[in-house]
Amino acid sequence: MDSIDSAMSELVEVELVEGPTIFALSSELRNFGYLLTCDRCKDSRELISAILVIPAGGVAWALCGPCMRQIPNSRGQVV
Repeated sequence: MDSIDSAMSELVEVELVEGPTIFALSSELRNFGYLLTCDRCKDSRELISAILVIPAGGVAWALCGPCMRQIPNSRGQVV
């Protein structure tokens, strides 16, 4: 296996779902009494503004606005 094959085998598909729809959903759920908590900082006072999904692992993390702003603008390689 050469270095390119090795690097490709270490890539993980990640999907970032963000935008006004996620923010509105978070706000609406809060209005119905659901308390959503950011999986990174554990702050339940902030609305969830994005969901980071790793489809192969079947896992997802909810992220609040302040945590989203800490993610670098360059979000890696798009394949």
